[in-house]
Amino acid sequence: MGGYSKFKNGAQQTKKYMEEKSRPHSSKAGGEKSFISDDSPTYARADYFEVDMSYHEKLAHRYWRDIFFCGTELDHYERLFVKPWLFPHLGEDLDTDGILHNDLLAGRHVYLFGISEPKLVGQEFLPVPIICAVSISIPLPEQIGIKSVQMNSVDVLSFEQMDLFFREEVLGITKVKGKPKQKLAVKALAFNKRLSTIEFMSELQLNRYKYANLYVFRPDIEEKEMKEMVEPTNVIVDVTLHKTTVTDLYEEKDDPAEAARHIVDKHFKGVPCTKADILAIAKQLKESMNGEKGRYKARVASIKRQIAECSTEYLDALKDMRIIKYYPYLDTERAEIRTNKLVNRFYGDATEVKGGVSPYETREEFAQRMQALEAKKAEKLRRSNLAEEKRLQRILEMKQKRESNPPVKKLTRAERIRLLEAELENTPEVIARRRKEAKKAAAKERAAKTKARAKPAAKAMKRTKK
Repeated sequence: MGGYSKFKNGAQQTKKYMEEKSRPHSSKAGGEKSFISDDSPTYARADYFEVDMSYHEKLAHRYWRDIFFCGTELDHYERLFVKPWLFPHLGEDLDTDGILHNDLLAGRHVYLFGISEPKLVGQEFLPVPIICAVSISIPLPEQIGIKSVQMNSVDVLSFEQMDLFFREEVLGITKVKGKPKQKLAVKALAFNKRLSTIEFMSELQLNRYKYANLYVFRPDIEEKEMKEMVEPTNVIVDVTLHKTTVTDLYEEKDDPAEAARHIVDKHFKGVPCTKADILAIAKQLKESMNGEKGRYKARVASIKRQIAECSTEYLDALKDMRIIKYYPYLDTERAEIRTNKLVNRFYGDATEVKGGVSPYETREEFAQRMQALEAKKAEKLRRSNLAEEKRLQRILEMKQKRESNPPVKKLTRAERIRLLEAELENTPEVIARRRKEAKKAAAKERAAKTKARAKPAAKAMKRTKK
């Protein structure tokens, strides 16, 4: 297909995105201009007609196209599919005797979910789709964690709240003698809505998906984060005085009353301010500081409580958990994607990273194949041009022939029918048949006249006899 709009660089893309973010949005039909602007670029999904996929690439393609990619902006979600990405390593691991297939045979749970990373592919920055496979002995929680740099805590939401679910993809059924049949099913994270519905989502909902990641509680990661957490010593406060609101920073070491006077002198010059106003601002500063400390203590207490509640089975399952991160590659472009082990803030680093470059050929072999492919395309184009020239030559010859021998005026359908009827009426057989019919008609007419003359004489004789 192709035809998708290209950005010159990542800066222009970010600028256009921020312009669209600043536009008003209404979730009701007929309201203000929607979040997705009418002039925003629309991306066409890459087709795979010219890609000669191997068996493993086709097997992976069956799964990855419908997987939901966490942490991707929904209004640019289709950009994940503008290139014909291939995941041969994923197909190999899902196939018989592959790592994931063997884990399913062993009774483990295998989950697939997607993430995206911005990479320079060719001359443009694109979100590259990456598949993560989790093999674990216990079921994963159906929860999504939302966390950004600006957020003080993690929001944990259920799949139902985020319109997500684990869809089962059956690889096959095992038949072991003496044991019941076992269904080998991979669970893939999927979106429960059409992407066209994002036009009616609020900005808050869109930001949820932007910062969403598959959630799991890992005590080792949480303990590390808890050690890095520092009790807050300052807080940003919104101070309002006479319908005017300003934002300022309050340090714990400062005296609340002195800090309140400093804020008034700095931001509210010329505004009438009483001692009661100063005391109210000082009280607000102190309460804000206490609230920030309370949130910190609650976060630490929550982590400690969750760690204490973890069972031995759960901890053993996390230690035995295998995470494989699959990077794609392109069959028609030499795009060497830089890889890293990080999955997300909840799962930490992957056990193994695969992909990023072609597993089938070196750089030199790729260059030779591309050269042969270009030569094949050039030969195909030459033959097409030659056939077009011959077609145009035939058209020109026919035109010249018509001009030198103008055609006779075409008869109408009625005229052709009359000529045909005239030809049929003048054949010898038709003429002989008409003569024969005329003789029969004349003989019949003479017999009728003779009968008419004899009838009165017969009546007169009959009366005489009486």
